[in-house]
Amino acid sequence: MKKLLFGSLVLCLISCGTESAKTESENATSGTEAVSYGYPVKYSKFEMADVSYSQKIAELWKDYDENMLDRHVEYFADTITMEYPGWKNTGPRDTMLAGIKADRGIYSSCQSSIIGIISALNTDEAGPRNFVMVWGSEKKTSDDGTMDSTMVNEVWGFNKDGKVNYVSQFRQ
Repeated sequence: MKKLLFGSLVLCLISCGTESAKTESENATSGTEAVSYGYPVKYSKFEMADVSYSQKIAELWKDYDENMLDRHVEYFADTITMEYPGWKNTGPRDTMLAGIKADRGIYSSCQSSIIGIISALNTDEAGPRNFVMVWGSEKKTSDDGTMDSTMVNEVWGFNKDGKVNYVSQFRQ
């Protein structure tokens, strides 16, 4: 009788454990269901992307700090859209980079640090499209010795050829 009772208890535990595992598995896949955000969202489905995109952006940050903005010109598409606080423009690569060089030229030094960086692949029907989101800080010194420190959040977009065609920057 003890063996029968013990056997029933084991079967009950196994059955409960299987049901628990099934529930956890079902919960894990429920994240793929449609979600309503209350606002229209252009891109909402992302997965991790190739880290080589993040590496390119880190290199471009380094190029800016070192005032060597021509070092990786090949990372940019022929046409780029750039959005910065108070300014938005779309134009040819050379024109857009000339504006960034002019901005960098007013500083005798720049030292950035990256707090976080992530490569993400948009999997919405509007995509796919690779993005890099980067958070960091900049410490800049003007030619007159004035120092400025800023927190930065950037979103970089890549076209189908893997070239940067979009940059958006938020500053604090």
